[in-house]
Amino acid sequence: MHAVAGMPPTFYTTAVNASGNLLDSRGKKDVVVSVTAKTAKFTAIQRVQKQATSNTVTLSWQPSKALLPAGADVRYEVLLYEGTSKTPIKLPAGIETGNIENNTVTLTGLSSGTKYKFAVRAIATVDGIEISSLDAKVSVKTL
Repeated sequence: MHAVAGMPPTFYTTAVNASGNLLDSRGKKDVVVSVTAKTAKFTAIQRVQKQATSNTVTLSWQPSKALLPAGADVRYEVLLYEGTSKTPIKLPAGIETGNIENNTVTLTGLSSGTKYKFAVRAIATVDGIEISSLDAKVSVKTL
């Protein structure tokens, strides 16, 4: 395989024909195959409930096991949307999640009177491959 940043990878083949001769596609008229990887997404969280104090937010959610990939080991991740960004980020230093247990997490280290937008995402591992769910988004303002 030959890869150049910003370009699709190029694959070369090597094979043995019926006569036992080694055939190499390099230097020959290559067949170029473009591969586009798409990440599978699934819905794993039906609704997120929120509760706020002056410097904490507790989020809890209902998992939708019927929509999880069969045989998946699932963990959850809480992300933060900053400003008007449409892409969530990992929680910045100072905001702690503690353990996510029973589909509930308490975020600490928040500023009072501040509006936050969080995303809860399930990450399923199936046969060693991680697949992330669609984000369940929630906005909340601390007291």
